[in-house]
Amino acid sequence: MVEGHPPENLLRLGLEDLPVYHTRRHLLSEHAPRELDSEGNVIRTEENLHRHGLSERLLRRLPELLETPAVVMNPNPRVLISMLPAIDRYGCPVIAIIDPAAVAFDRDRTPIEANLVKSVYGRLEPQGMIDENARRGRVLYIDHPRAGDLFDQTGIVCPRCLAQMDGYIARASLDRRHRDGSSVDLVARLPQGWVAR
Repeated sequence: MVEGHPPENLLRLGLEDLPVYHTRRHLLSEHAPRELDSEGNVIRTEENLHRHGLSERLLRRLPELLETPAVVMNPNPRVLISMLPAIDRYGCPVIAIIDPAAVAFDRDRTPIEANLVKSVYGRLEPQGMIDENARRGRVLYIDHPRAGDLFDQTGIVCPRCLAQMDGYIARASLDRRHRDGSSVDLVARLPQGWVAR
């Protein structure tokens, strides 16, 4: 268990007040170093891309970083992406992939409804992810001071449609439309008057 309750910023976006869990298997792959080529670039093999090379210090800061994201996106109904105010050892912005209202297991293998951090890693080529989510109106939250620092460090250019937005684009912008067993679909909506570009 990462936290007993989700971060306040994600509660304001509509996440249920469930504990935040992360799997041991994912922690091990997130800590395993990536292989680099002779020029220092990450080798893009299936196995290597599942190793994220995050430091133990950064992984221990995960609860604090989840409290203070730079950007939160909802690219599809089953996932939130929280771009954290941190970079990995390869110079990439760190993101956390969160599955809201998933089923996790405690130490006794008892199923628990939880917000599951599916993965944490440094995002290679983050510009396309930011541009696509901004264009589709899937950015739910942006903190410009934190985002600006992160973007400056990683070379990301803030999309024009996000430049004038700060804070929550829409309060309660996650619409629970469908429950299937223990899963909850989340759909981001831009408030009236906003246009995604």
